[in-house]
Amino acid sequence: MKCLPKRKYERFISSYYNPVSGLTLPDILEKNRKEVIYDIKQQVNIGLMNGDRYETTAKKVAERLDISYGKATNIVRTETHRVTESGFMDCAKDISDSLDGSGLVYTAAWRTMKDERVRPQHRYRTKSGWKTSISRNGANHQKMEGVIIQVGDKFQLEPNVYAECPSTSGTA
Repeated sequence: MKCLPKRKYERFISSYYNPVSGLTLPDILEKNRKEVIYDIKQQVNIGLMNGDRYETTAKKVAERLDISYGKATNIVRTETHRVTESGFMDCAKDISDSLDGSGLVYTAAWRTMKDERVRPQHRYRTKSGWKTSISRNGANHQKMEGVIIQVGDKFQLEPNVYAECPSTSGTA
């Protein structure tokens, strides 16, 4: 068996213990929530370790949990993004720690895709078609574009909502 590089192993461990919170499940799966979350983490981690595409991992999650492919795709995108961003921030912290005492400061910048998926937009389907409105929770990630902080500090998304990196605020 091939050994994992230290950084990849640490990312794997952090993704395993990373909580899958806010996940809404059908009633039949809700009673087995812990097992479902374990299966999701397992499939996402296997996909990350193998370098699988979102589609491949989503198909595995959909088959394993018997949920729709669309829901599985959203879960896989969200969890993979959270793990990836946390890994980037861990690397940034390591670099920042190695710069201590040198007079240099390592910073992190918030970057968004600037597309319709970035909040504050919220799209929902109605009988007459799709509607777009402002996000209910008030988070505005478009406004965060280009905000720079020192590594170790937290981004302020809104009053009383802070995140170390994207996908870690706990608010959706």
